[in-house]
Amino acid sequence: MVVGNENWIDEENSSVDYAIYERLHILFEAPNFTLANDPVYKDFRRKYIRKHGILPSRYAQIGYFFLHFVGRELQRNGVYFQIVMSQESDAPGPGHDRYDFRSARDNQRVPFVSFDSGELMPADH
Repeated sequence: MVVGNENWIDEENSSVDYAIYERLHILFEAPNFTLANDPVYKDFRRKYIRKHGILPSRYAQIGYFFLHFVGRELQRNGVYFQIVMSQESDAPGPGHDRYDFRSARDNQRVPFVSFDSGELMPADH
């Protein structure tokens, strides 16, 4: 099994033939991966393009999803949401993201993706 970093599948890395990755069944550790057809992402991208006239950067996307996640947790569990999260094993995030903050102050889940029929998909789909 080959495990790669998400930089291997970065949009700016156009010299790579992704069919090779699929044929070799390479898994990618990808904490910043978002499904292109995710409704939350599509809505964010549409609004961002309408306001700024360009595609959102990776940093804008990460910031949006972070605020989306924290806002939902504040609404769901109040200002001390981190206490509830330290007891939950699987908190949902935007898109396919899941979070696990049990006994830790940072996410203990590392998402992996792989190519399936030419598309990047979560490895656990």
